[in-house]
Amino acid sequence: MSSASGATPSSRIRLQTEQALDLVGKLLRDIQEVEISVDDDLYVELRPVSVEEQVTRPEASHQEREVLVLLPETSEVRIEGKPARRVTAQELALLTHLRSREGAICSKEEICQVLWPGRAPEQCTLALDKLVSRVRAKIEPNPPRPRFVLTLRGQGYRLVVD
Repeated sequence: MSSASGATPSSRIRLQTEQALDLVGKLLRDIQEVEISVDDDLYVELRPVSVEEQVTRPEASHQEREVLVLLPETSEVRIEGKPARRVTAQELALLTHLRSREGAICSKEEICQVLWPGRAPEQCTLALDKLVSRVRAKIEPNPPRPRFVLTLRGQGYRLVVD
């Protein structure tokens, strides 16, 4: 069948966004993974990933599965496999110390002695508070409500990686 314009007939149909989303949801209900490609004209193609492709896909490395990974050689921190903003040497030192005592409460005095040896804790607690704030801004999904670096009022800080 030929069209009046001479172009080949198209199998594309136009749907309202809600209709399209509903249709895609029904089509993908029992599919665990799908590849999506979009061309220059913004046509979207969805392709289910077969079970064989899923099985042969290499498993994520242990590093990618960990919630918090510290990479001192590059001053990089990865959160759930995704890179966080690059940290300074001092921020990395703080995270490394907290990680070495993961789950334990680290007093401000203890952390000050590790980060600023020889300085009296009362001379560096303000700097430590600012350092923790900068670290949270770089690694926390919601810095005002930290998930990883927790403050225990009057006791210190604790790293929680779950």
